[in-house]
Amino acid sequence: MEVTINGVKKEVSKEEMKDRVIGYYDAVGIKHFYLEVDEMDDEELKSLYINSFAKE
Repeated sequence: MEVTINGVKKEVSKEEMKDRVIGYYDAVGIKHFYLEVDEMDDEELKSLYINSFAKE
């Protein structure tokens, strides 16, 4: 899927997105988030992936 991070477009696999989102939410203390990630549609996953870069 194509995403824009900090103004840069790049192609990211769905698995890479899942790993990033799960890692991000695990780091901020939301455990077991991986259970919900597998059930998300592509747009919701993409949005969470982009948001995981917001504070870097």
